[in-house]
Parts: sequence; C-alpha cells; structure tokens
Amino acid sequence: MLYLLILIIGAIASLIGPWWMLPLVAAIICAFKSQSGKQAFWISAAAGVSLWLGYSLILAFSGKENLIDKIAALFSANSSALASVPSLALVLFISFLVSGLSTGMAGLAGKHVRYLFTKGA
Repeated sequence: MLYLLILIIGAIASLIGPWWMLPLVAAIICAFKSQSGKQAFWISAAAGVSLWLGYSLILAFSGKENLIDKIAALFSANSSALASVPSLALVLFISFLVSGLSTGMAGLAGKHVRYLFTKGA
C-alpha cells in the first residue's frame, strides 16, 4: 500500500514539478503511513528506484538522440575502468543510487518527523 501510494503520487508530482518532488512525496506519505523506520526507508527507496527505472528506460528507448551515451561519457571520461561498462548499465546504476538514497532517506526523515511530533507532545 505504501509502495503504491509513493509510486502513483510521486509519478504525478514528478510530471508537474521538478525531480525532487518524489522524495518530498515519500517524506509526507511516510510521515503518516509508515510503521517503522526500516519500512519507511526500504519501501521509499524501492518506489523511487522503480519510478526512475521506468522513466530512464522510456527516455533511453524513445529518444532520437542518444542521451544515455552522452551522460555515460560525462561520468567515464578519464576512467579506464569504466570504459568497458555499457553506457546503459552505467547510467541506470547511477540513477538507482541517486534515486534510492534520496527517496529512502526522505521516507526515513518523514517517519522521524512524525516521531518527533508524537513523542514530544
């Protein structure tokens, strides 16, 4: 339930606003719906990764320009170790890392904000 709420509301908010609307949505929803900090982090991170994975794949396969190769070139410019990694894999890994950590930490922050206000009263 929490996963679907973050995924659906986050997708709608991301269409309207900037990229950081997804972590904001995760924080607000987890402040009201999550049962534990562990649940808030992992479910928020999974929803963020799922949404960004879908969006990244849509951009990768629908664009006329090869945006994935251009972004991968930015991250692997002077690195011989990353030269053999496929562009799509590199960009998806970076997307997973950024979206998972930002959305998961936002969900955890939302849970702790609720804890702050309920225990402080």
